[in-house]
Amino acid sequence: MVMMLLCILGYIILLCNVSPAAKFAAVFITVAGATPSIPTAITFVGNKYVRQLSLCMEINIKCSFGPMYTRATVMGVSFSMATAAGIISANVYPIGDAPRYIRYSTRVLVFVHCAMCLDDLL
Repeated sequence: MVMMLLCILGYIILLCNVSPAAKFAAVFITVAGATPSIPTAITFVGNKYVRQLSLCMEINIKCSFGPMYTRATVMGVSFSMATAAGIISANVYPIGDAPRYIRYSTRVLVFVHCAMCLDDLL
């Protein structure tokens, strides 16, 4: 959660009208806040979801890991979603909104805030 706050801080600085040096520093703050969420999401999907699925299916209540095919399917879907998000993010910032990209950076800021709120729920 603390790292997501760094990401939010970086996007707020990017949206403000500040010097290019501050925006350059904000990019590093944003990346430093977003990068730890990737291994956390992979671990969560690989363990927690499969455990809950195995409990719901009553396959093995004492085991914290689900069957291999369930884990492989969930991990494959999550990696596919991450790849699709990367493809979309590379094309979502049109040249016409350069150099500040206020509309799209605001949307990303909202999504980061939603991710932080969902992290609190889980």
